[in-house]
Amino acid sequence: MKNIKKYILGVGIIIGILGMMNACKVGKDYVQPKVKLPENFRGDTLDLFGDTSSMGLIHWKSFFHDPTLKLLIDSALSNNFEMRTALLNLQISNRLLAQNKANYLPSINATIANGNRTWRSQDFGSGPLTKYYDQKGEKAPQDMFVYQSMFGSDINFSWEIDIWKKIGSKQEQLLAEYLDTEEAKNAVQTSIITSVAKGYFNLLMLDAKIEVAKRNVQLNDSTLRMIRLQYEAGEITALAIQQTQSQRLLAASLVPELEKEIVIQENALQTLTGKLPDSIKRGTSYEHLFAESKDISLGSPLEILRNRPDIRSSELQLMAANANVNIQQAMRYPSLTIGGVLGVNSMLPKNWFHIPGALLGGITGNLTTPIFKNRTLKTQYESSQIGTR
Repeated sequence: MKNIKKYILGVGIIIGILGMMNACKVGKDYVQPKVKLPENFRGDTLDLFGDTSSMGLIHWKSFFHDPTLKLLIDSALSNNFEMRTALLNLQISNRLLAQNKANYLPSINATIANGNRTWRSQDFGSGPLTKYYDQKGEKAPQDMFVYQSMFGSDINFSWEIDIWKKIGSKQEQLLAEYLDTEEAKNAVQTSIITSVAKGYFNLLMLDAKIEVAKRNVQLNDSTLRMIRLQYEAGEITALAIQQTQSQRLLAASLVPELEKEIVIQENALQTLTGKLPDSIKRGTSYEHLFAESKDISLGSPLEILRNRPDIRSSELQLMAANANVNIQQAMRYPSLTIGGVLGVNSMLPKNWFHIPGALLGGITGNLTTPIFKNRTLKTQYESSQIGTR
């Protein structure tokens, strides 16, 4: 018992020393690169609009005021397959981020039942398990004697101490990847909103075009009646009637073409929203489609870039790559693993749970360091450094 206490005390001292080493994280934290910026930008919109809201910071529901357009965008964001895929990827990243926190805890396994019996013969270099035959009151045979017999159950654990903050660096990497997935979702969302809004405004433009085309047909009808009256009065020739009829046919031919384009655009919009092709009802007033322009500005060029999901995604990828460099560097340093086992073990099944005779226990502590692994660790570290350049 005293030896066990000394052993546990020694392991505790080692863990304490390495715990203090744990404060020394290998690698470098990510630092955002400093960019030299001018004091003023040429054509800066802030000078023109003054104290206004940047367009990139306004939610789309506040930017668009048309009720039909809002319903279309809502439906597209809910039913679009690319958006669903982006949301599922976000859930996967969130699960990985939560799981990595559990890596600080030990790994515990339970062996419910374990049986192992080995037989050997006289030409084998060792003899039978004499205690096994003594307990059974039998004489060991020369051939196919029991060389090993074990039946047991146990609980064992293994715990790697995070000396060089490998788990912390992995957490930083997973967090950056999670946020990168969030930005990818934002990019898909922006693309969907843009496509729906562009299609809807194109539909409104086609409505205006077909209205003008129908008015042109009506105007050509009125002009044709006037030309015929002038022809009947003998003021003009039949050539004028033919020219006017030709112009009317040309104007009338635009109407079915525009009607076809409207149907195609409506079907495309319904497909974007995850519905079957159908018509789309539009409002009649287009004066308040957007928020008041006096309250919105494009913002400075730097602000416009910072609000772009792809730019933010690139920076997050750089942060993840930097964390991966720290992980690969820590893999080249020593690691400490402690473990233990507690259970029962016996040579005969009938003594499986004989207490205290079948009890077993053990504590292990391993301090290991890589020496030669075919240059694998160095190559992985150098490759991860390239990803941050």
